[in-house]
Amino acid sequence: MSNPQYKFNVDLQAGCIFIKHYGVFNLEMVTERIELVRQHPDFQANISRVLDVSDCEIEISTDDIRSLIENISRDIDKRGSYKEAIVVNSQLAHGMVRIYESVKPFSQIEVQVFNGDNPNVWAEVRSWLGLAPDIRLPEFLTGC
Repeated sequence: MSNPQYKFNVDLQAGCIFIKHYGVFNLEMVTERIELVRQHPDFQANISRVLDVSDCEIEISTDDIRSLIENISRDIDKRGSYKEAIVVNSQLAHGMVRIYESVKPFSQIEVQVFNGDNPNVWAEVRSWLGLAPDIRLPEFLTGC
C-alpha cells in the first residue's frame, strides 16, 4: 500500500508489517497510516513491525505521543506480543521513540531503536526480529 507520505507491506510469511514514512512525521499522518494498516485484509494485530522514519522531519510532541499510545491502547488486548523495530537517523527521532517507550503502559510491544545511518542497519533489524534468511525486505525500505 502506498501514499506520498508512507508505504507499507503486510508480509504474513515474514510475520511482519514493513512501513516507511516520508516527509513530515506528525500525529495526523501516523494516525491515518495506523488506520489504513488496521483495515488491510492481511492485517494481524500480533505480528511484528518495522517502522522506518529515517527520511522524515519529526513534528511530533509528547502530547502527540500520548495520543498515539491511546490509539494503540484501544485494541491492545487483541494484539498479543510483538516486536517493533524503529529506524531513525536523528537525535530528535531517537528521543521521541525513547519517550514513547518509557510512557507506554503496555508491555506487549517490545521496541528497539536502530540507527538508519549504520550501513548494517537492515542486517541488525533482521537479526533482532529473527527473520528467516529467505525473507526479502521490501525495496522501499532497503533501496534495492
